[in-house]
Amino acid sequence: MRILLLTDFFYPRYGGVATHVHGLSKSLKLYAKGFEPVILTSAGSNNSVDHFDGIPIVRYPYSIETTLMFNLERVTKRLRYIVKAIEPDIMHVHHAFSPMGLSVPWISKSLGIPAILTNHSVPIGYYITRRVWYTLGEFLRSYSLLKSLRHYKHVIAVSKVAADFISKLYPGKITIIPNAIFLEEFNINANRSELGIEKDESVILMVGRASFKKGFELAILSLREVVKKIPNANLYIIGLSGFQRNLIERMARLLHLENNVHVIGFVPREKLVKYYKVSDVFLHAAYGGESFGIVLLEAMAAGLPIVSTHGDGLKHVLGNSGAGICIDYPSPKIIARALIKVLLSKELREKMRNNALRFVKKYSWSNIIKDIVSIYREVL
Repeated sequence: MRILLLTDFFYPRYGGVATHVHGLSKSLKLYAKGFEPVILTSAGSNNSVDHFDGIPIVRYPYSIETTLMFNLERVTKRLRYIVKAIEPDIMHVHHAFSPMGLSVPWISKSLGIPAILTNHSVPIGYYITRRVWYTLGEFLRSYSLLKSLRHYKHVIAVSKVAADFISKLYPGKITIIPNAIFLEEFNINANRSELGIEKDESVILMVGRASFKKGFELAILSLREVVKKIPNANLYIIGLSGFQRNLIERMARLLHLENNVHVIGFVPREKLVKYYKVSDVFLHAAYGGESFGIVLLEAMAAGLPIVSTHGDGLKHVLGNSGAGICIDYPSPKIIARALIKVLLSKELREKMRNNALRFVKKYSWSNIIKDIVSIYREVL
């Protein structure tokens, strides 16, 4: 059975959706007999077919923003041609509000190939404004561009808040199936010296792509308060690039924190896991628009205590885990107090570590893939 995974967000466009699609494709090969995953993405620089972890990747590059505004019809025709050539049994789209998310339902209808959607997104501030969306959703459902969503056979949402949001725009069946990770990835040894980290540093780790909703500047302001109490506290930021990286580095210099802030950029997966393993606390300071937060699972799998804002959907993952502190209001002083509390208490860190390792087991891909495969079988 050929499963075509379609996404505008795949490597080299890094982020939670890309990580999820990679994990899903790999899990279909590892744990689901008889399923052949193929990925179709607009990420890349050339029309090509390559392989990633043995999974075929068909690349048809285009600009997401420009296509949504001007070229969706032309891209839809081209995508239809590619899908017809691949001949999938099911199309599984990731992210509703992208060219693929909006065009695939029409392709599904014309070719008779069932399509399902996984919704990974919520708008910033949804947790506060969700009542407004009951009215706004009725208006948006009448908008011609979004009418295509109704043609999906089934929608998966990665969290309760993601399901609540997409229900305002999609009238059909919605099933909550959370994100997942490969726990075995984190069964490695790591030491600080190989990463250039001093043994006596108090290490705060952030991981995320360049996006203003991730709250990197909020983390810098929080660190300024932390170093007043813990002078050897250092913040390591993995994944930040481009204009926002320059902005954060400049901000660190202005606040005289250049020796305490280390912006690393993208690193290979194995090296990223090592950063998780050697850190003291994980910080996720998102302002909002977070439906799940795979990085929270990664931190838990490494036994790393967490300090996080609720980020609209993050508290549904962290809240009942006992693996960290979830903050309702994104205040630098409140975040700093939480970081100091964790960094100064070895006993608290050990308690959070044990809770994290126990809680994260249910999010293993070997478990989650069964629920997704059951949706495939139901749709067929």
